[in-house]
Amino acid sequence: MNHAKHLIAAIAWSCLFLYSIYLLMGATAGSRPLNIIHILVPLPLLLVSIRAARRYSKIRSQPNL
Repeated sequence: MNHAKHLIAAIAWSCLFLYSIYLLMGATAGSRPLNIIHILVPLPLLLVSIRAARRYSKIRSQPNL
């Protein structure tokens, strides 16, 4: 159960990061107005998704007791 919880969190953060990149590319292409949020949000989401993936890999590498 603990493995699945961490895996779902890592996938969710990664999907949020990809969605923010999609919004940034859409705003850059001119279909939407560019906002400062579009520029600032992807970096923290990338860092959080990396942290969640590392946490999942750490939990996964531990032996089941």
